[in-house]
Amino acid sequence: MEAQHVSPDEAVQIHIDVRSKKSIGIHWGTWALENEYFMEPSKKLVQAVLSKLLNSSSFIVVKHGEVFDLS
Repeated sequence: MEAQHVSPDEAVQIHIDVRSKKSIGIHWGTWALENEYFMEPSKKLVQAVLSKLLNSSSFIVVKHGEVFDLS
């Protein structure tokens, strides 16, 4: 699935490259793509956002089952 999915670090770099105001991490933990705990991708995404000194609110990590209103 690598052709359709990106790592947390890649997601943050794409966010920067396309000058996105808001990005959303979705369906993480749905498939076992690597040998890691299912919550690890969301934690890595938060770390990647902070490592690039981005505002933490610029990248939304939706929790499993969470509804998020963008309006």
